[in-house]
Amino acid sequence: MLKIQRATKANMNTYSVKYDELEGRLDPSAYHPTRLNAIKKIKALNCDVLPLNQVATFKRDIVTETNRDTPYFGLENIESNTGIASDVENGKDFGSAFSFKAGNILFPKLRPYLNKVHLASTEGVCSTEFHVLEANKCSNYYLFAFLSSRLVVNQTSYLMTGNTLPRLQTKDVEDLLIPILPETKQKQITDLLKKAYETREEKLKQADELLNSIDDFVRQQLGIDYQEPEEEKIYTVNSQDLENNRQDPYYHNPKFVEALASLSRLKYKVFSLGQLMVDMSGGATPRVGSNAYSDKENGIPFLRVQNITEKGILLDDVKYIKKSVHEKELKRSQLKANDLVFTITGRIGSVAVVPSNFIGNINQHSVRIQLKNEVDKREIDPTYIATFLNSSFGKLLTNRGITGGTRPALDYEYIKSIPIPIPSTEIQNTITNEFNKRTSSFEKMRAEASKVLEEAKKQVEEMILN
Repeated sequence: MLKIQRATKANMNTYSVKYDELEGRLDPSAYHPTRLNAIKKIKALNCDVLPLNQVATFKRDIVTETNRDTPYFGLENIESNTGIASDVENGKDFGSAFSFKAGNILFPKLRPYLNKVHLASTEGVCSTEFHVLEANKCSNYYLFAFLSSRLVVNQTSYLMTGNTLPRLQTKDVEDLLIPILPETKQKQITDLLKKAYETREEKLKQADELLNSIDDFVRQQLGIDYQEPEEEKIYTVNSQDLENNRQDPYYHNPKFVEALASLSRLKYKVFSLGQLMVDMSGGATPRVGSNAYSDKENGIPFLRVQNITEKGILLDDVKYIKKSVHEKELKRSQLKANDLVFTITGRIGSVAVVPSNFIGNINQHSVRIQLKNEVDKREIDPTYIATFLNSSFGKLLTNRGITGGTRPALDYEYIKSIPIPIPSTEIQNTITNEFNKRTSSFEKMRAEASKVLEEAKKQVEEMILN
């Protein structure tokens, strides 16, 4: 009997392992009781149990280029614990990637504890930080259900190697044990999980509709009577409108012209965003290399585009960077309470207000904006400004300034020129309160949607083990 000690900063775990249980690796984590218990449960099942490389084919079809309609899936595009893809970019530039087909499973090599297992519903390409799997001894959906269960996460979380970028070795993934249940039970599991995903999607749709309806409320409160004109492929522009302005057709599209005209009809004074701000600064560019990043305990939150949403700042999948590596860059991108964070590439024009308890920074794809306390003897409510800019009308004003083809972006000067009506403090507060109320309901509905899937996953695990 060997006594294995695993030391951490917070505590000391000590556990024993029989000598004949040692297999290959001698590091303590591989013999953690949580991992061994998961394996023991799987081996005890009354069915065939095979290693993953006998249950699925590891597809390694490398591509170096694709057409502009091909979706690219990175780890950042897959949601933890659900495996749902979002903000997927078509035609993204990459050095090399794996191609995959609908029905294939993308299984991550990095940070397995995040449980970012994805079942592809379309063909595309993905980061080489995924394994691409195609089941051959069970259904793809059943294999996806099992690989995204706690039975697997409880194993892979203790098989990671490396500190800064903890990853799984290919051999450890190939050796994962997969129970091959009878087809009838596989179908029961598949039907249960599919139904849970459908229910979750419906609840999330209702939540989004609730929050998106704030658009009409904002327009009604401000008295905006904008009606988007019918799309025209040919339109005329007065020569004086071209002076000191961009001269490309997109900038002078009638929908933008009419939006600006509707602002001129408001009873409230309209200011440029530049007139409302004290300062605007860009984010820091992370240095290449593993030395740049850190763990949560020793690093500083580093917000990326996917962390900036119309609902606020999301902290579900935040990267942490070392202050010592980025000290100079971090000084100018450090966020303060009530700053606005404004995305300028990627998901352009998403705006969030920095909460009072947040300490962190942004990357180079966003800017931080410090607002004045008041303008024209009227207080400036940061949440009102963010709510207006995130509304469909506000995004129309923002999108007018987008430049670039394959890499669309906003420049600083255009951001400063975005027009924003400033109503009375009372109306700003009314809009802010309504936004906060709907955001609260939105979060509650999202929590209910998550619970549906969590409960289904628990039932799946029980069905597998019983």
